[in-house]
Amino acid sequence: MFPEEVFFHGLRGKKLKYCTPLLVNAVLAAACHFSDRPEARSDPNDPSTVGNHFFAEAKRLLHEDDRSCLTTVQALGVMSIRLAMNNQDSSGWQYAGQMMSMAVQLGLHTSHAAQPNGKVTASEIEARRVTFWGCFVLQTAWSICVGRISALPRNAIRLEKPCLQDHLEGKVWRPYGDPNLDGLAPGLEQASLKYTTLLYTSTLSEIVDDVLHMFYAPRDRVTSRKLLQHHEKFQNWYKSLPDVLRIRESGPTLPQVLSLQ
Repeated sequence: MFPEEVFFHGLRGKKLKYCTPLLVNAVLAAACHFSDRPEARSDPNDPSTVGNHFFAEAKRLLHEDDRSCLTTVQALGVMSIRLAMNNQDSSGWQYAGQMMSMAVQLGLHTSHAAQPNGKVTASEIEARRVTFWGCFVLQTAWSICVGRISALPRNAIRLEKPCLQDHLEGKVWRPYGDPNLDGLAPGLEQASLKYTTLLYTSTLSEIVDDVLHMFYAPRDRVTSRKLLQHHEKFQNWYKSLPDVLRIRESGPTLPQVLSLQ
């Protein structure tokens, strides 16, 4: 949904351009679901209240200021994920729709070039690119879950995929959150491959989006030939996966790779 490096840079430097209270609370609301700590709950004695206080604050901040900006798009996406974690599909789909509508309003689906005057920097362009494709992947996943077509047709997208950057791809991933895993972490550490994963997930989502339109908004009759063509696209996508995105026979496989598979 958003470039982690830029988010943490904004968090450390208290720069609101890429890290706002709304986005932070949305992230915390979703992240609390992976914690069994009592302080992650609005009621320490009730596990079902996990993350509720952060989500309530995110909703308050959104109601207070819902102006269109990059971090609000990101927050809406994360909030829709949090609702999915609570089996609130109808509300989650609505948040995802708001997310994509705002992304289109900001023109995130179109290509931009860096400007010499510094008003639009290369890092901002990449943040917009990562955000949009994250939105597209998320809404495609929602479309599968609720049986709807996405708000933005794929042929309306005029944006390149995120750029692969070796220094970011090689950033180490390690399990965290459980102190009992500390001794095991060195054997589990490996390159994160975040942008490679996003690149291939985006491509897969484009194929899925075509299939969803074929079933839920067909322009003409669905034939066995069309089904076969889509099946071949899925097969070709899978064959195109680099070795780093395949399940490893020896050693641990990244969780994002398992999700992609």
